[in-house]
Amino acid sequence: MIELVNRENFLQLAKVSPTLSYDYEESKRLAQLSGSVHEVIEEYFQTQPDAYRAELREFSRLNMKGISLDRKPTGWIFVPCFNEDQNLERIVKLFDRQEANFAGTFELCFILNCPPGTAHYQRLVRSIDILLRAKQVRPSIHIVSKIFTDESASLGRARKYGFDYCLQRISEQGVEQSESSFMVCTEGDTLELPDNYLRAYATYFKPRSCLLVQGKIEYPSDLLEQSEALRLFTSVREAVHEGQGAQPIELSEFGGLMPCGRNFALSPVLYAKVGGIDPIRRPGPEDDIILGADIVRLLGEDAKCNASVSLVTSPRREVLIIRDMLLGQSTNLKRAYEDFHNAVEIRDFETADIEKIVLQEFPSRVSPQFIPILLSQLYQWVISSCLKGAFCSHPEAQYLKDLYLSHQIGYWEKENRLWQSGCNWLMSLSDADRISCENKIADEALFWFQLFNCQHGFTFQRSNQGIKSQLIEPNYQVLPSLRTSVGNI
Repeated sequence: MIELVNRENFLQLAKVSPTLSYDYEESKRLAQLSGSVHEVIEEYFQTQPDAYRAELREFSRLNMKGISLDRKPTGWIFVPCFNEDQNLERIVKLFDRQEANFAGTFELCFILNCPPGTAHYQRLVRSIDILLRAKQVRPSIHIVSKIFTDESASLGRARKYGFDYCLQRISEQGVEQSESSFMVCTEGDTLELPDNYLRAYATYFKPRSCLLVQGKIEYPSDLLEQSEALRLFTSVREAVHEGQGAQPIELSEFGGLMPCGRNFALSPVLYAKVGGIDPIRRPGPEDDIILGADIVRLLGEDAKCNASVSLVTSPRREVLIIRDMLLGQSTNLKRAYEDFHNAVEIRDFETADIEKIVLQEFPSRVSPQFIPILLSQLYQWVISSCLKGAFCSHPEAQYLKDLYLSHQIGYWEKENRLWQSGCNWLMSLSDADRISCENKIADEALFWFQLFNCQHGFTFQRSNQGIKSQLIEPNYQVLPSLRTSVGNI
């Protein structure tokens, strides 16, 4: 039995708010380091504020109070959680099942975070209590509790605490453990994991590996089978995302393989070499995308790879987007992602609420007339990549990309300003040249969109609106059942 740590210890630390930032110039220096993993980690921590490092050490001291130091983990998992108290016990059980298939040991850290406010604070307290009870049985559970200010609250800040806390724990293990460790980022909405989830990730990491491994996101099979709209929307969105990322030459302005923050793993030395996560609050959850850009900028595209390591999560945001479409309400899909941090009410929906919406409000089948409404904004995503490709040699485009890569602007600001600058460039052309260029862009985007989704058995045409083109009702065949399988990887 470990020594009981009082909830007040964690609540007191939760209120500490050190200044955090990302040092662009230091990242260039860190990327060139060639020492041991342990040395690179220590160099990274030298770039962080002393008060922040002291806070991480204090969290480690609390979490390790009364626990034997004989355990030498190689797997370090963290779970950012905002209002996820109802799902914590499920996540603990999912990782309990990893032990039989994972050759080493691991620590599971929950980053419990919330903005100020009575209701959020009460759920933070409940979350701490749930995990302290679980920790009595499973000492490998760790807790990092934070109440972020309204100005700083963001998923990126939570992920920074997650990675840096894992890095702090790794540095305390000594040189040998640092060489063989890997870190995994999941999410508080996690519903299912395959029993060999950690083992599958572990196969990618050899001693001194410098790698990011992107896993897959899936959704509950019963909800997908209940709703063709949900099945089609999520499948096409993932295909468009992965398809564009897999075309680094033809669709170079998409940005290559981006880590999806809900399920990926990386080596400690890679994280330290790129200077860590940028914790600055921006409207969207773009810290993971910016991390991917930093990896390419400093270490090259070969430092990232895809894997079929799956995680089943709640389709909360997707269901609410589709519901608006079914109700005939105007939904800006791009805005739903860009303004993530201000849409706090979305995260008040529990898994049971989402299931109820799908089962009671979604038709099991969708009409061919509804499909263009459902998918046109995903087609617009590809049009944006093609427009940026046509515009990429313009000085304004390079200027905006330089601002982004140096962390002076965020991903969504860069995307919006590139789109507007590309539109201004088109308007500077003669009418004939503009119309011709817009049609080429829209046709190229349609080619890629259909290539990414050829498995669905439909073909689209587009409206004659240039870069504002929408999809037209497809030659559509019944979409086969897309079952989620997490039994084996």
